[in-house]
Amino acid sequence: MLLDLMMHHPEALTRLVRGTPRSVWLLLAGLLAWGIAQRRPRSVSLRRSVALPLGMAALGAWGVVTVARPAGMVWLPLALWLAAAAISAGLLWLRRPRATAGTRYDPVLRRFDLPGSMTPLLLILALFSLKYAVGLESALNAHPGTGFVLAVAIAYGLGTGCFLVRALRLWRLTLEQRAQPAAVPLRDAPLPLRREAH
Repeated sequence: MLLDLMMHHPEALTRLVRGTPRSVWLLLAGLLAWGIAQRRPRSVSLRRSVALPLGMAALGAWGVVTVARPAGMVWLPLALWLAAAAISAGLLWLRRPRATAGTRYDPVLRRFDLPGSMTPLLLILALFSLKYAVGLESALNAHPGTGFVLAVAIAYGLGTGCFLVRALRLWRLTLEQRAQPAAVPLRDAPLPLRREAH
């Protein structure tokens, strides 16, 4: 219905956008600020690096449930969302299993030094646009069809997989760091033997 509205009655779409609650635009502003901050090198804790992908996964699952429940189906869309997330994460992992060049992990401080990247900002914009379009469609059609629900589940799953693979790469880096032998502190290193003068 949203596509039909865009093609035949664009003025109605403008009214829908103007009627969007202010909280949605505030959320977008916050997400954009966060995404722009990802363009600069930064240091993040291990807990925070895991919290974001898990949070995005939870939001994706909740988005699927929200769309699927009015259609009288939940488990099939959730299974499809999970499968799409696993497939997209797996394909991205096969393409590049290691973290971005320049990523470092300090096992003592349990912190990552991450290089700047545009990828989080682009992902945020894509997922917000998808969520916004789904919200408009749901507002126009209180009883979405099966095809729409399943397509949304796949789209949310693909986005979730993109965030999860980043966490998997960082997790691999932590395992590699733990497997390396610990460096001997300088004060404990054996001193070279001095030759005695004859």
